[in-house]
Amino acid sequence: MTLGVAAAVAGCAHRDAATAQRAPAASPAPPAPGAVAPVAPVVPVAEPSAAAPPAERVSSRVAASPLAAGPGPHILALSASPAVVHAGESIALNVRTSTDVATVTGTVSAYTLPFKETSPGRFLLAFAIPPNVPGFFHGTYAMNVTARAVDGSSATRSVSITFQ
Repeated sequence: MTLGVAAAVAGCAHRDAATAQRAPAASPAPPAPGAVAPVAPVVPVAEPSAAAPPAERVSSRVAASPLAAGPGPHILALSASPAVVHAGESIALNVRTSTDVATVTGTVSAYTLPFKETSPGRFLLAFAIPPNVPGFFHGTYAMNVTARAVDGSSATRSVSITFQ
């Protein structure tokens, strides 16, 4: 291959972005009879690199905190499921905390409810709404969730619960 041909081939392989954008798109050939045509083109997705920071995880109700640094209890994630609860249904609240947390409680209106520790740093509160709750109790309530360490230090976050 001569130097001129090699330069021309290299030039064709490295068109600039403006030329690539102006180039007309080739129309796809019609599928053969009985063949299934793809619905959308397959786009490769780059794998995350080991050096990239971890993605922030989001629960169903409250965004997770980045892993907290420093001493003291931390609430890392808080979720309520379902987001909207009706009379006669059950609701579950899950809390992920730092491992130094000894107890977690949830306070809504005048009621304080204890969460059950399912494993170190994981707590659950599940209960059923009675089927005969009067309509004037329907609304959105903020539950303040408090994680408390053995030394008495605490962290608090809030989650909204809608009752219809």
